[in-house]
Amino acid sequence: MEKKLTNDLEIKSSKLKLGEIFDRFWFNIPEYQRPYVWGEEQIDLLFDDLIYSRENNFGREYFLGALVLQKHRSKISNEFDEFDVLDGQQRLTTIFLILLIIKNISDDSDTISACQGAVYQKGNKIKNIPERLRIIFKIRDEVQSFINDIYKEKLNESKIKDLKTKILSPNQTISNLSKAIIHIYDRVLKIKEDEELDNFTNFLFTQVVIIYVSTTELEDAFHMFTTLNSRGVPLNYSDILKSMNMGAIEREKLETYSRIWEDMEEYFGNDFDKFLSYIRTILLKKKASSSILKEYEKLIYGKNIVEKGIKSVKLFENYKGHYDKIICLNELPNNLNPKFNQLITIMKKGFRSDEWISALLYYFDKFRYENLFEFTTLLDKKVSSDWIIGLYPNNRQTNIYKIITAIEQANKPSEIILNNSLFNVNIKKLIDKLNSDIYSSYFTRYVLLKLEYLDWQKTDEPLKDIKYISIEHVLPRNPKPDSKWTNIFNLNDRIALQNKLGNLILLSRAKNSSLGNSDFARKKEKYFGKHMGIFPNSSLVMRKEEWTPSVIRKRQNFLLDKIEKTYKN
Repeated sequence: MEKKLTNDLEIKSSKLKLGEIFDRFWFNIPEYQRPYVWGEEQIDLLFDDLIYSRENNFGREYFLGALVLQKHRSKISNEFDEFDVLDGQQRLTTIFLILLIIKNISDDSDTISACQGAVYQKGNKIKNIPERLRIIFKIRDEVQSFINDIYKEKLNESKIKDLKTKILSPNQTISNLSKAIIHIYDRVLKIKEDEELDNFTNFLFTQVVIIYVSTTELEDAFHMFTTLNSRGVPLNYSDILKSMNMGAIEREKLETYSRIWEDMEEYFGNDFDKFLSYIRTILLKKKASSSILKEYEKLIYGKNIVEKGIKSVKLFENYKGHYDKIICLNELPNNLNPKFNQLITIMKKGFRSDEWISALLYYFDKFRYENLFEFTTLLDKKVSSDWIIGLYPNNRQTNIYKIITAIEQANKPSEIILNNSLFNVNIKKLIDKLNSDIYSSYFTRYVLLKLEYLDWQKTDEPLKDIKYISIEHVLPRNPKPDSKWTNIFNLNDRIALQNKLGNLILLSRAKNSSLGNSDFARKKEKYFGKHMGIFPNSSLVMRKEEWTPSVIRKRQNFLLDKIEKTYKN
């Protein structure tokens, strides 16, 4: 079936049996594709579906899914077409591996011959047919070399053992392919042991069908990719944005920019969509009105704020570099205030939301390290105070948009840093909130980290190196009736003070419930000790001879005074 588009481009679609697909088509997994990511769960689901369908739906076709392809003339033979796989590569690659493993395991000559022909095109110089694998992996040269080796070498227990070492490969595709081959090998071996391998292979070739859709124009093929349903691993917004941008890049430059994108995918992992939302905020400077994808498509690309393709990829790459430096704290200059690292760490560890990252990235993009610490200090105060006093999320975000707009309009950092309206803090509300019972509050961890930060010295251990952080009551919430606590604190004092800031400290390990109710002297000896040393403020508790209501009240006032002076400045 062929369909005419409005611009007279042709889209071809058809339903073919798996045997026909692997007999007639040459496939390329292009440079811009995501790595192979199927794991045991997806592979098992496919096997279980296939086996169930063969056993319970005899004679009926099994629909494997759809392929979205871009057709072009083969570079190695003018007589044949090749197809770049835009959507469906996870299923297609898995089926390819299944056939490859059946070829290795089967004892039946017909089964071996059928699978051999499906995974490998035998050359014929008379017909100008070159020899090649049915699927070429252009994602990386090392991936294709890996697949070539798998095809050439006999798959047996020794080779499977060798593959287990490949799981540790830094190349995600090779690692995932190795795990997949090992798992598929076990599944196929089980089918053979049940004496069903030949029947199962016959079912694959004759009853499994695929619908493919192809066009010769890359941009149009990518458009189909974004609109057709994908079965298997769900697409992220970043996958769709990748297809939009790769579709706008000339073929000769695709490999370069697809590798840049793949590097970003590996760097951010599951947080890539979140990173793209930071850039969206920088570009639009307003509340999101729809999904990230739609806003990029209609507001950013549609209104030409940024051009799709190379310029867009370069923009993302540029901000990825900023993120690595000032959020991940890699390769910072020696002349930057050393407290910057600690400040970023408490913001990352303490804040529940991350809208502040967009403002910081944009400031760095425009002014680099000039007054970076001063700006970050003000940003932290504004974000934290808005959050602690309970400002609604929409209002907090609006304040961030105002800061980003001010950065855009500023010619030098002082125009931002000296703008009191941007960083105004309601001190009274802030202190009133912190003077209440805060133990169960969402901001307690941040406030305690902020106090540690204020007392941090160069010789202290970096907060970013602390793996575990927990909040501990010095005066326990539920002291034993016969403990010294009940003699020192009456019931009213315990209720009034136990959840106050002055009674809370940080520990660099998980809480120990068996010691949590211990008397103060035993806590100091067995519980706090070395596990408090890395927290300067909390360590002051160790110097106290006793822990009484007056000590807590005095510490409460001391800490609140320190916070008030900090936020006023």
